[in-house]
Amino acid sequence: MKKYIITAILTAVCSLVMMTGGALAQNSDTAEVSETGPQPKLVIDSLSFEAEDIKPGSLIIHEFIIENHGEADLELKDVRPGCGCSVARYDKIIAPGASGKVDVQIRVYNEWAGQDISKSTWVLSNDPERPQITLTISGRVQAAAGQVPDPTSK
Repeated sequence: MKKYIITAILTAVCSLVMMTGGALAQNSDTAEVSETGPQPKLVIDSLSFEAEDIKPGSLIIHEFIIENHGEADLELKDVRPGCGCSVARYDKIIAPGASGKVDVQIRVYNEWAGQDISKSTWVLSNDPERPQITLTISGRVQAAAGQVPDPTSK
């Protein structure tokens, strides 16, 4: 008899935890956008930056400014640099009417001397009209002292 009562209690507790856990998981994302209510609107002046005077072994740093012209919080869900040479720091939430930033840093390897480079960073947001943008930093790395530039490169 005790065995049946313990089994019934454990089953009830497990069922309750499963139902509650599912409800909590559904409500845990506070920056979700309502399909009918206020929406965020991601606006950025430029998706690209042309770096100048790039020296081998240097660090390129650029700040992209993102504005929220919408009526709901703009959430930058993830920012993904395209390679291991890049790091990005960013504002996760941008209030309506405010601006935020995505700082991208690129470590310029010595092996890139005399070459054109182009590095991308992907930004994922909760803007229903623009859920993903690609930021690009490009430029020509100076040739190392005594290096002859590659004639096949721009």
